[in-house]
Amino acid sequence: MPHHVPLQAHLQDLRARVAPRGLDIPELDPAGGGVNSRILCLLEAPGPQAAQSRGGSGFISMDNDDHTAHTMFQLIADSGVRREQLLLWNIVPWYVGDDHRIRGVKQGEIQEGADLLAELIELLPELAVVVTLGRAAASGWARVKGRAVSRTVTLNSWHPSGQALNGHPERYEHLLMTLRLAQQISEYRQSPFRPSWSS
Repeated sequence: MPHHVPLQAHLQDLRARVAPRGLDIPELDPAGGGVNSRILCLLEAPGPQAAQSRGGSGFISMDNDDHTAHTMFQLIADSGVRREQLLLWNIVPWYVGDDHRIRGVKQGEIQEGADLLAELIELLPELAVVVTLGRAAASGWARVKGRAVSRTVTLNSWHPSGQALNGHPERYEHLLMTLRLAQQISEYRQSPFRPSWSS
């Protein structure tokens, strides 16, 4: 679709740059907002169910067959976030595990991912809200936010993994509240009834 073409070109360029390192960068969710995205949900790194080299779908998508994707699907449905205005991305955009399991991201990877995220943000003129999901995403976004990305509101919440949420129903509620607020901010920003002098 036309609204995905610029991001697809960016991904192709990014893959060419990291190809010598054998890094697996999944495609963006085709049901997402592309360059029309108003809400960016930033996670840590793609899981094996997204990594094509590990037998996954090859997409960063809440339709993937894993616990985190299922939780995101439910959160998006319950919060009222419009999927066609949403972009899912990871602060480290490639799979960081091995054939057996994913690992946590390293500080150097977060810094590199932040540099690449800054490039992606330039392709999202309608972006209103960045929701960081987990500590690694928040750390990476803070490095990008400091580069005068002034048009966005930042909201921070928990990573939607079982490890973060199991036994902590209050964390799920915070995620849900955060995403509802993100949708409200997005709607406020695009309201035709906002005062012309309102930023």
